[in-house]
Amino acid sequence: MLPSVEMRNATGRSFLGVVGTVVGSALITFGCGSSSTPALLGDGSSAALPSADDLQAFSRLTNAIPAEVKVDGATNYGVIDTGNPWALLDPAAFPAASSLSTNGGTLDAITTGGKTIDKPFSFGTTAGNVTVGSSFTLHGNLGCSVLCGQVASFDYRAVSFILGGSSPPSDVAAPVAVDFNLSGGGTTSGIVLPPSRLVVPVTIEGTTLMMIVDTGATDITISASAYDAIVADGRTQIDGGMSETTSGTSDSSITRVASAIVGGVEVDRPVVAHDSSFDANLADVSTDVGTTIDGSLGGTFLRNFFVTVDYPNQKIELAAYPDLSFTIDQGEMVGVLLAIDTTGAYRVSQVSATAAALGVTVGDTVTAIDGQELATVSHLQIATLLYGQLGATKTFSFSTAASLSNQNIAVPVEEMLPLPVKM
Repeated sequence: MLPSVEMRNATGRSFLGVVGTVVGSALITFGCGSSSTPALLGDGSSAALPSADDLQAFSRLTNAIPAEVKVDGATNYGVIDTGNPWALLDPAAFPAASSLSTNGGTLDAITTGGKTIDKPFSFGTTAGNVTVGSSFTLHGNLGCSVLCGQVASFDYRAVSFILGGSSPPSDVAAPVAVDFNLSGGGTTSGIVLPPSRLVVPVTIEGTTLMMIVDTGATDITISASAYDAIVADGRTQIDGGMSETTSGTSDSSITRVASAIVGGVEVDRPVVAHDSSFDANLADVSTDVGTTIDGSLGGTFLRNFFVTVDYPNQKIELAAYPDLSFTIDQGEMVGVLLAIDTTGAYRVSQVSATAAALGVTVGDTVTAIDGQELATVSHLQIATLLYGQLGATKTFSFSTAASLSNQNIAVPVEEMLPLPVKM
């Protein structure tokens, strides 16, 4: 079974997806190319913004939506996160936040999603950053202090965030409204925590769990006890391995469930995850809310819909996309993983039995996938090429391999997370 790879932000939140490769037990996280378009920072210097293609690849792999953020003349990108109470901004990218590192404070304004929010409570910190490898970083995380009181729309297909609300695209299904309780709030260490938790009941394979709606989570991410109950039948899991976070050493796993239902709206066969570092986050959220929270309703549910979060009326509208071919299923991929050698070539690091039977072996050099020359795109974009729809094939082109030199081999997309067969 091929393992997945994790990408994390500094808060320990897990973004699960094959954005790198695993060689033995060592984690190699892909970096990604960036655009040459400069972003003017508040101090007059500039930093490269991610390219549009990399932003889309990032969103497809993580189910998170990045958005352009402007603060006092500085422009960069951050993740829109309904699970976060505040705005977290990297002072290196947003110098206006540099004085807000300890107890936070109010900025004059943050502009994102087509709207300007005045006086948002914010922290100047790298804790909201999301880094993939060495060259792709989102420098902020925007939560309740920007979103609450607003109507926020999330278009996962278009990788677009609209603040102030937006009508769904014409081809989606009629939206279904689901009520949520905006919960939590209080004072911690002198810092006022706003009511910011969007709490909804989620039924997974007949068991109802209380979760927060969390656009910053890649998957439906659940507690250890809930996850262990699901996999007790021996169903297949993919182990994400170990990773170091600010919460300490963390391990993660994903599996597939038959369904997840929210307010009568059902998603079939979503991937769910457990991340040991996230258990501490869940404990904090439970304390904030005053009741046990079992998980985050993340991207493997939300990405199926054009999602509108109406904070004033405490409703979420879910308008189903007619075609989900734009999504990436972490359990549906080719049985080939790649690693970059010292020359910059992409070599096969792991193969499944199916790929091996076609003649693919560890150490083979891959030059293109489906006609896309790997030397011309970023590592992040290459990662998306390893996924596909069941029944499809991916054509791998090889340059130097003992038995495959200069040949093209069609490798099928495999189901890595089959559901257990009912007896």
